[in-house]
Amino acid sequence: MADYTWQITGPEDRELAGAYGRRIDFAVDAPAAARFQLDGYGEEAAAIEEFGTDLVVYRNGTKIFRGRITTEQDSIGTSNHVSSFSAVDYRGLLDYRLVEPALTWTGVDQGAIAWDLVSHTQAKGEGALGITQGLGATSGTLRDRTAEVGTKIGEALTSLGRLQNGFEWTINPELELDRW
Repeated sequence: MADYTWQITGPEDRELAGAYGRRIDFAVDAPAAARFQLDGYGEEAAAIEEFGTDLVVYRNGTKIFRGRITTEQDSIGTSNHVSSFSAVDYRGLLDYRLVEPALTWTGVDQGAIAWDLVSHTQAKGEGALGITQGLGATSGTLRDRTAEVGTKIGEALTSLGRLQNGFEWTINPELELDRW
């Protein structure tokens, strides 16, 4: 049987021993998401900050998910307090980031355009997510593209990848942009 470890990183690193109702949903061409519940009165729940704490999940010692806690919902009864948390992987986080100013490429490798989009958002004040280059830095397919102001970075990457002779992409649990 597989051994799963759920932990948080951020202001406090700790294993979430009290987490229950744990679930991760992986998708081929979309962000992965995780959710879990904790005793809302406990120290584990108090250590989590929305958009400031990462959830990391290991399966048999191998990191399989890394995402940012994006929402917390509390259910408080007369005798209990349940905190429900949701996290989205870093691919999903890129949908919270917008292009500004507009970006234009002419005759540039699509792998390089993808990296430029990620670099663009990470260069903004407080924009660094720690994402680095992964697989597929170049593909041999040159593109002319414009990313308009207000376009979500994740949507711009997905749109680029869906072109003829495009690519699939993800931000892996080591925070590397992989394109293939």
